[in-house]
Amino acid sequence: MKENAEADSFLPAAPEPYLTLPTTNYKTSRVFPRNTLPADYFSISAQHPHLPLIIMLVLTQLSVGAFTVGCAIDATTGSNLLDLFRPLQATNALVFGVLALAASTLHLGRPQYAFRGILGFRHSWLSREIVAFGLFAGLAVTYSLFTWLTLKPPLKLPVPDVWISAALPPLGVLVAATGFVGVLCSVMIYVFTKREFWNFDRTLIRFLLTSVVLGVATTMLTAFAMPLMQPSIAFSSLADHLLIPLSRALILGATVKLVYDAMLFRYLLDFRYTPMKRSAMLCAGPLRWLTVTRFAVGAIGGVLLPTLLLNQFAEMSSVNGGLLAVAFGIWALCLTGEFLERYLFFAAVSAPRMPGGVRG
Repeated sequence: MKENAEADSFLPAAPEPYLTLPTTNYKTSRVFPRNTLPADYFSISAQHPHLPLIIMLVLTQLSVGAFTVGCAIDATTGSNLLDLFRPLQATNALVFGVLALAASTLHLGRPQYAFRGILGFRHSWLSREIVAFGLFAGLAVTYSLFTWLTLKPPLKLPVPDVWISAALPPLGVLVAATGFVGVLCSVMIYVFTKREFWNFDRTLIRFLLTSVVLGVATTMLTAFAMPLMQPSIAFSSLADHLLIPLSRALILGATVKLVYDAMLFRYLLDFRYTPMKRSAMLCAGPLRWLTVTRFAVGAIGGVLLPTLLLNQFAEMSSVNGGLLAVAFGIWALCLTGEFLERYLFFAAVSAPRMPGGVRG
């Protein structure tokens, strides 16, 4: 059985037998014609999108990205803005992380037994993902609590305030690191299915770029909201230390993500009906309106609006309601674009299937 699978000797256009080591023997005295193909070989159809998984994947990557961007700002910015920025940023990132973990339970048939998911840690990437994001959530709660404890006036704590302040940078790095381990486990869950559209490189790049785009967009929204809590913040300081660098980072990250997603359509030029060509045909055909909308909202929210803001920062003196609405629009459009991208990630995959009949 293993020897036959090693030789890939199976039905024409059927999934490669080394994936599942099938034991079925197809016996016939007739020889397959040279050009034998399944009746449904040229048929394409969208797959089930798995909405709870879409929400979980996008929001966990948003949360991990937001914590990571916050740590980067913490390490590179010496401004007094950090005292207020840290707790707001950590709280926003934590809220989305918790929402993601809550959404993941909706994919289970019996959510009350979700705790059993960790039992397969030694051999299951799903179990490893659960453990990694569980650690991420616990560390994120601790980090968020510590950021609020550093605000003035200080509370009477059993440990000196300076100890908590000193623990924040390494704790933040640990939060981001466990989050990225969780994202890597998410990647491996789909890589394990051996579907070409979900191979390691493509899935890892998509997930990491989602973390970058949504992490920066969420951090921008946090920065714009800071003057509402502390009106004494100088807008020039806010723009120089946070808004301008974040806008540039968002434009770069969103552009790279959109260009990478658009590279899928080069497979339309392939002569053979490869799995990647089928995925490209789905995005250009049955799923074309979702695809167009994904690129439109991603370009507007991730490139156009941040570029307009960059050109206006020099003329601004404060954060008003209109500016905050634009910042929220940037975040909402980027989030919508990534939700649609993840929808296509599931719906446009070409799943291996056994030969079938003519489809209507």
